[in-house]
Amino acid sequence: MKKIAVLVLTVFLLGITLPALADTATTVPANTTPGVSDTVYANQTPTVSGTTYTTPSVTDQTYQPVPAPADNQLPFDLNLLNSLSYNQLKQLKEEIENLLEQKEEELQEFKGIVTSFDGQTLAVKGENEEKTFVITSDTDMEVKGELGAGYKAEVKYDPANNEAVKVEAKPVILEYTGTVISFDGNNLTVARGNGEQKTFSITENTKIEGLGKLEGEKTIKPGYKVGVKYTLAGNAVEVKVIPAKVEKEKEKEKERKRETKKEKEQKAKKEVKTKFSKNKTKGKK
Repeated sequence: MKKIAVLVLTVFLLGITLPALADTATTVPANTTPGVSDTVYANQTPTVSGTTYTTPSVTDQTYQPVPAPADNQLPFDLNLLNSLSYNQLKQLKEEIENLLEQKEEELQEFKGIVTSFDGQTLAVKGENEEKTFVITSDTDMEVKGELGAGYKAEVKYDPANNEAVKVEAKPVILEYTGTVISFDGNNLTVARGNGEQKTFSITENTKIEGLGKLEGEKTIKPGYKVGVKYTLAGNAVEVKVIPAKVEKEKEKEKERKRETKKEKEQKAKKEVKTKFSKNKTKGKK
């Protein structure tokens, strides 16, 4: 948006300064050597100490294009604004605010999954197409974690140059449960009962839970049952570990509870049957 403000300021200042220059311009005498800021006229032949010099015409001069301003740099010296009056500055402010409101309405939004991000450009794949956006120091970045492939992103951008004004992004979290097949410190391979396998990347940001409950255990081992939360890029965000032996103990405990419940039901039925028999015997007497 700074570039928009720059454009408005430039146009406004040109509108102020050019008429002023036109009012103060004077005709250069034929025998006067023009200065840098003076108008150069053809066919003038000023002399210095009797030596005649040919003054080049306007068409003889070579003009170099003005280089484009670097990113986030204004194309003029802000000190020039000091020459403006209060009312002129106020008018300029109103014009900029109106233009900013107009540009704000022209901004567009794009949602999708990040496919790449290098710090300067952000590629996002939507439902029907993929767009690449320019990221600048003025881009408002609201990102949970470290932005990368697999993040869900919503980008507000200027359609004129695809410059991102605001980026909101967060990782898409999926879950996978199974038994550990292998773990080398960097990669964790987990298999499900149907034979399906997935390998996850373990980073310094991966949170591992469950090992602290096992005395002497400091690493994930094959046979452990785990629940993995991971991103679309395959990076593990969280790994909850339950060793196989602990899982078996839990199953045994469940089985004991089921047996106890069954025994109680059978006992209750037996007591009811005994009570019924006693009542029947008393009735015969």
